[in-house]
Amino acid sequence: MGPVDLSVGWGEAVALIGPSGSGKTSILRVLRGEMVPSHGWARLSGIELSRIRLTQRSEFLRHSVSCLDQRPVLLPELDVVENVALPLLLNRVAERDALEQARVALFETGIDALVSRDLSTLSGGQLQRVALARALVKPSGLLLADEPTASLDRKNADRVAKLLIGQVCSNPCRALLLATHDLKIAQMCDRVVDLGELAPSI
Repeated sequence: MGPVDLSVGWGEAVALIGPSGSGKTSILRVLRGEMVPSHGWARLSGIELSRIRLTQRSEFLRHSVSCLDQRPVLLPELDVVENVALPLLLNRVAERDALEQARVALFETGIDALVSRDLSTLSGGQLQRVALARALVKPSGLLLADEPTASLDRKNADRVAKLLIGQVCSNPCRALLLATHDLKIAQMCDRVVDLGELAPSI
């Protein structure tokens, strides 16, 4: 992919669209710390990711970035609330506090009734909403969503997208970068960037 000059502000939801191979997932992978750009830099909260050591980068990103993918990556041996609490537990939040925050995230995404359910009993749409609650359980940071509604039907896709974008835009300490082929969902965001028609600066 060519050069990209892209900024996302706190409280803002930005959609990335464009044909396959245009670089949507590559941008997200750079911000996840999974790729290093061959030219230029990626900066998050004023910190240039490529200039800090790998261990420091991993720790920083674990606290600052949440991810939501097309297929939810959940642990089947844990129930719903335990899966949602997991990022907090990994960040050394006390178990009692982590579980309480997870219940709040489940309530905010409208699935608090599933709190103790086994994952094997949930539909695809419900699993994606559990993954959404887990992505939103951190009180702040950048949320990177890579085609999070691609495997859902229209009704569930719209529901997940509205919850995702609404939760981010209502919090000035959060930001969303969403890669999608779904133009309807892209248009729900504050700004749409078409990588297929990339201008010199976005």
